Amino acid sequence: MKIARIVTHHKNPERAAELYAEQGVVAVGFDVGDPTGKSRDELKELFINEWGMSEGEAAAATASLLRFRDEIDIGDIVLAYKRHGIVALVGEIIGAHEYNVKNV
Repeated sequence: MKIARIVTHHKNPERAAELYAEQGVVAVGFDVGDPTGKSRDELKELFINEWGMSEGEAAAATASLLRFRDEIDIGDIVLAYKRHGIVALVGEIIGAHEYNVKNV
């Protein structure tokens, strides 16, 4: 079991925390399509081309998405931060990641 830190949202963290609680999920807000099976390079290119990110921003976003996709496992504990040092929610991962666009 690991403990994972997730920032709820960079612009509206309180509302994102409310949605996490209402829907029983944690999420990342990067929609580059279903990330399943995509390589680091493929994801980075999507961030550059579809989000207009710089090379550095795309590298950071890719690393964040890959941590979410590949390193958080069922049974891990998640701390969802709504601000620096302020935890909004604590939960346990009970299922695998899935691609969901209903909140985009």
